[in-house]
This record gives sequence, structure tokens and C-alpha cells, in this order.
Amino acid sequence: MRRLTCVWLALIVLPACAGLDQLRGLVQPPTFAQADGQPAEIRLIGPRADLPLGGAGVRLWT
Repeated sequence: MRRLTCVWLALIVLPACAGLDQLRGLVQPPTFAQADGQPAEIRLIGPRADLPLGGAGVRLWT
């Protein structure tokens, strides 16, 4: 039953993914430029309760 469900789901999802290729001409990737007087900022974030491994923060000015 589980295999049948996976096959059925694949038959529905795969044609939808193939149809996304038609949107290539309409959807453009974002472009970024540095704002005058506002430098880019990258900071390290220490571990905390909701983020036990820490991380990195990036601030982009637009």
C-alpha cells in the first residue's frame, strides 16, 4: 500500500515540476547592490536554547 501511494504521488508531482520550466522567462533571480553608507554585516551568533549550535547572521541593506 505504501509503495502504491509513493508511485501515485510521484505521478502527480513530476509533471508539475516539469511544467515549472515554462516559468523561466517570467521569474528572474534577485539582484543585489551595496547601499551607499551601509556596509554589509556578517556576525557570528553564539549557542542559545533555540539554536544549540549557534550560527551566522547576515544583514543586507536594500
